[in-house]
Amino acid sequence: LQNLEKCTGVILETPAIKKIISLAEDYHCKAKISGAGGGDIVFIAGSLLDLVQCKATLQQQGFYPLSFTLEKEGIKVL
Repeated sequence: LQNLEKCTGVILETPAIKKIISLAEDYHCKAKISGAGGGDIVFIAGSLLDLVQCKATLQQQGFYPLSFTLEKEGIKVL
């Protein structure tokens, strides 16, 4: 995405998104933005323990993480 940003001049990863991704990586989780960029949503995957710790830190930093499961009908927010 960083190369795409350089080529197009369009910011896809806002400072907030970069912070979320960095925090996820601090907890050994993987993070991926979804949508067109610029503030949509960041999905984070990892072990249950890592996700719990990451979620707590995100909340402390002022973010609003949602927990969800994948169902046959689609995503279900817990």
